[in-house]
Amino acid sequence: MGARPDRLLRQRAGAASRAEGIEERIVILNVTPGTKVYLSCNPVDMRKGFDGLAAVVSIVLKQDPYCGHMFLFRGKQGGYLKVLYYDGSGLCLFAKRLEQGKFVWPSIVDTTLKLTPAQLALLCEGIKECP
Repeated sequence: MGARPDRLLRQRAGAASRAEGIEERIVILNVTPGTKVYLSCNPVDMRKGFDGLAAVVSIVLKQDPYCGHMFLFRGKQGGYLKVLYYDGSGLCLFAKRLEQGKFVWPSIVDTTLKLTPAQLALLCEGIKECP
């Protein structure tokens, strides 16, 4: 089974822009002072949406999904990342898929790990080494 045509177009467009020296736009999540960033160490079913991930935050991570902190999740394959965040008016769900490679994730020591904003930025950019 071959790669999906839409994925091939994205790969080719990205490769062409890099070859021409065009900078790709990088979007980084802004973490306001006082906001904590929690990383779920266990893989999560990436088909889960707002309610499913909020349930994981409540039941597995023992946190309140409506507290205003960020919660990061990764699937078994490792190339897909979801961030659940409550902005005061509703839940926000951000997703990122790497075209190649996997997100660096800690080994399963505990159910959750707290990250600094700098570690979040490195993780979201797909950088191999986290401080």
